Amino acid sequence: MFELEIKLAVKDFETAYSALIDAGVVFAERISQYDSIFAASPETITKPRPGTVVARVRQQGSKSLLNVKRHLTNELDCEEHEFSVSDEAEAKAFLQILGLQQVVEVKKDRLKGKLGDKTVCLDSVHGLGSFVEFELISNEQPRAGEQDALLVEARSALGPAVVDRVSMGYDRMILEATSE
Repeated sequence: MFELEIKLAVKDFETAYSALIDAGVVFAERISQYDSIFAASPETITKPRPGTVVARVRQQGSKSLLNVKRHLTNELDCEEHEFSVSDEAEAKAFLQILGLQQVVEVKKDRLKGKLGDKTVCLDSVHGLGSFVEFELISNEQPRAGEQDALLVEARSALGPAVVDRVSMGYDRMILEATSE
């Protein structure tokens, strides 16, 4: 699977929520996620390059998920594979045996919904603020121009609630904020 993602910082959760509802987003679930991010080193996250592999063990309610992403052209453009695991501790030990180390944790509360064929996530990320992600998941690698079209659609849906486009993942944002 391939994931194409646009991330936008928003003024506040409530304003963004209202704008997304007005744009036709249908929210289906509210979830809390606790992610343990694994990489070869922190620099793998803070200085991503095409081909970089990053793994995540996510605790989401009573479920645990293992996710691996390989960056294509940038860190929000990835080949991605995810599946359920029955034992979070074993999943983490598995990644460590592969030579990856836990480099950062990300905690967020998420509203997840749909707008047409796009997944829309409104996130409140602990220590960072509020963000909206528009994601397009496909069996085929994204074509040139798809990311720009997704950005236009996201900005249109959010209107004045948008503060700025964000071109990095939450893991990198937290690492960079804590290293300053």
